[in-house]
Amino acid sequence: MSKYILMFFFLIPMVMPTAHAETITISGSTTVKKFIMMAAESYEELNPNLSININGAGSSAGFGQILDKRVDIGMMSRELTTREQSTIGDIERIAVAVDAVAAVVSREVEHAGLVQLTVETLAGIYRGQITNWNQLGGPDRAILLVDKDLHRGTRHVFAEYVLGSPTAPVASDAIILESNDDVATIVASSDQAIAYLSAAYVDESVHALALEIDGEVISPSIDNIRSGAYPIFRKLYLLVPRASSEHVQGFIQFVMSVKGQKIAARAGYLPIQ
Repeated sequence: MSKYILMFFFLIPMVMPTAHAETITISGSTTVKKFIMMAAESYEELNPNLSININGAGSSAGFGQILDKRVDIGMMSRELTTREQSTIGDIERIAVAVDAVAAVVSREVEHAGLVQLTVETLAGIYRGQITNWNQLGGPDRAILLVDKDLHRGTRHVFAEYVLGSPTAPVASDAIILESNDDVATIVASSDQAIAYLSAAYVDESVHALALEIDGEVISPSIDNIRSGAYPIFRKLYLLVPRASSEHVQGFIQFVMSVKGQKIAARAGYLPIQ
């Protein structure tokens, strides 16, 4: 045997792949995704042989994928529909945080004097009955209406409270977007847009409108969410089969731990604890 062949055999152990890392797959609400991505990053640091793959496909998709056993964990930012309740089977629904849904406008609209709206006015805007900001004492600009896909949990919660039904139609010229990031980007770059967002996605680039309810002005602040004063809020859920793996159960325990709940607060949510 030549020395070159011997060298080849000696090198084999050096290039053999290491053992495959365990993988957890998670899909669903983009609202929940922000918190879970941060939690996953911390958990992977504690478990270097574990990989957590997360996809923000929307609450309805998250439910369907966990039901079909295509993922290990589903994410939802709304309550179950009657049909979902009847088909959920042996899947546990775990509340992991609380979030609000806020109507948002660009800083230009805010600086023009629009800082709060009644729920009735907000409904009028989304139904297409109010089409220019000058009808509300603002600038003479057509309102650019931004809505979300019907299957999104944030849309479900907002439309149910403001329009009376999670599937209520809005003005036909509304722009339909999917993720919270996309919504925040278009509002921040426009001087005439209105949309709604998870409160955890509201940053300095947009203004969260306060709601005027019975003469009281209520902002979507953490304190008002905690007290229940701000009315458009929801629990955020993870959907987990009761017979899930040890790795999945370990991650859920981490999310619900003191450290995990501190991550929820850091992400902008109210910890469920």
